[in-house]
Amino acid sequence: MLRKERVAELEDMHQRLVEIVETRSVAYGDDPVGRTGCCARRFKIQGSREYPVIVEEYTFDRCLFRQLLKIQKHLAIELGQRGKGSVKADQEAQSRIVMEALNAGRLRPAREAEAAEERARQAEVKAQPEGAVQTPAPSPPEPVRGA
Repeated sequence: MLRKERVAELEDMHQRLVEIVETRSVAYGDDPVGRTGCCARRFKIQGSREYPVIVEEYTFDRCLFRQLLKIQKHLAIELGQRGKGSVKADQEAQSRIVMEALNAGRLRPAREAEAAEERARQAEVKAQPEGAVQTPAPSPPEPVRGA
């Protein structure tokens, strides 16, 4: 397998895992812990046998993040950005992965707001009659100083 193909395959796997985190952040958005996308949801049965209660629980998905870190390490090695003994680069990659995953859920509302604003701007442009020129509102006069 050529280097380009290996890198493309690793990038594809990395993107799929990041999409899992983003999908979880949307699906579990009703809970502050689940909103990060870093946790997997599982259900536990608590209570007595006569009155069982199903409890929702979020646990940090170590396996997913371990795979993300391994993929990033292989990508860095393939691209020549990291030697096998570089500890500092490994720590930076780990912190970048964690921050990327934590921000995936937090940045989603901002991206959605930007998209809504863009759609509103496009709707305004379509609503204007053809040939109409939109002029900005006049600014108020500046106060006179030193009089």
